[in-house]
Amino acid sequence: MKQSAIEIIDEVVIAGGPSKRHRSRAGLLRLPNGELFVAYRTGWDMFATSHGAVVGTWSRDGGHSWDEPLPLLAEPGWDWFGAQRLLLLPDDSLVMLAGKARWGTDQFLTFSTRSTDDGRSWQEIGPQIEVFRFATEPYGQGLVQPLPQNRLALGFQGTDQQEAKVGVGVAFSVDAGKTWSDRVVIAAAPGIDFREPDLLQLADGRWLAVIRTDQPPYEAYQSYSADGGKHWEAVAPAGFKAHCPRLLPLGKSIVCIYRDMQLERPGISYSLTCDEGASWHFGGRLYESPRAYDGWATACGYPAAVALPDGEIFCCFHTDFIDGNSTIRGLYLKAKP
Repeated sequence: MKQSAIEIIDEVVIAGGPSKRHRSRAGLLRLPNGELFVAYRTGWDMFATSHGAVVGTWSRDGGHSWDEPLPLLAEPGWDWFGAQRLLLLPDDSLVMLAGKARWGTDQFLTFSTRSTDDGRSWQEIGPQIEVFRFATEPYGQGLVQPLPQNRLALGFQGTDQQEAKVGVGVAFSVDAGKTWSDRVVIAAAPGIDFREPDLLQLADGRWLAVIRTDQPPYEAYQSYSADGGKHWEAVAPAGFKAHCPRLLPLGKSIVCIYRDMQLERPGISYSLTCDEGASWHFGGRLYESPRAYDGWATACGYPAAVALPDGEIFCCFHTDFIDGNSTIRGLYLKAKP
């Protein structure tokens, strides 16, 4: 068995405290001024009550201490979420692709908003993003550079008709994330819900997508594009079981951090590849759930990670929702030689 390639150096609670809340789906950026910015969804529960807000917090000491959270997106009667879809553009502005929903109905809408002051205020919401005709939800960190003509690429999931299985694709923006078009389907099949495609550009120029599936045994799938996302190879199992995958370069390797769907080890784990996804090996666990998953609304997940100037990696995720409470945790990770 190969040894773990990542060492946990330290851990910090980014958002928690005595008030019981469902804190989840955090996004993380290292800003041009050196601050760390985390936005996340907070509410009483998830997928039950149509309320919830996106809030933000900042750290000026590399993640060791965090500001009191400030509200970014909220609206009575709606559940706002989606802070994990944060993009840092080449002009140093930020884009958030946020969603709002009224649970128990078909009202599930996705919008883009932009910030030019490091996430402290956000511009007018809209217009509605409809990459898929019936339901659209973005995912992942996207590809924001060095695509030509100021194009952005991001993974999306959704359906073109009600009751259809969910598929995933990539769409493009030429207006700083305000609108998205030219959808290309990566994976769709009658018997499988494909979700949460994260994208990474490889050293040889190809694009790699790692994708969640929602039917047991919860295999992650992957696909490659050799022409900038215009065409994709047939999907194939990646070799690990994962929800909410997040890809990150790690020296000469690539790490995928995810909610571990190997059900005897619930929590946050990672796998590594040294051959650009041709083969993966299990690396280790970053967070151990205190019990088996009790539905996706209560499970841990949605890791995000950035490289720090000292060569360490800062990774955040939300813990399991137990006894009416979950936290946003941060880990300092270091690659082993």
